[in-house]
Amino acid sequence: MSAWPDVKELVFVSCTGTGATLTGVARSLRKAGYDVRVILVEPEGCDSQNGVFVNHRLEGMAVGVRPPFVDWTTVSAVRRVSYDDVVECQREFARSHGHFVGNTAAACLCVGAQMAKAGDATKILVLLYDHGLWYFSLTSRR
Repeated sequence: MSAWPDVKELVFVSCTGTGATLTGVARSLRKAGYDVRVILVEPEGCDSQNGVFVNHRLEGMAVGVRPPFVDWTTVSAVRRVSYDDVVECQREFARSHGHFVGNTAAACLCVGAQMAKAGDATKILVLLYDHGLWYFSLTSRR
């Protein structure tokens, strides 16, 4: 039985480094009784499942190796994002919520917001697991 009895279906939007978080959260949500669609977020030009990677500025995702802990049977779809869209989403979230999230969290927020705006899902779950200050020194040197 799920923790929220009125919620039956969830969309879990996540990117992946090793894939452990994506796989673990998806399995746990299903075990808790949710019908979960998992959306994998990747930078434009990357295809982690098939080992295709390009240089990109979204540190922490599509890191140049096929994620060893992804259970690909849990991934329902892949959505790709541009760096410019991620930065805009990051800035908008900071303005509206007062939190400066990191690039990977912003990438997932970007896709989640696009899905919500398009009416693709009722309940969307995005984990904000990195902070923007960690990346600040990286992006300010470019």
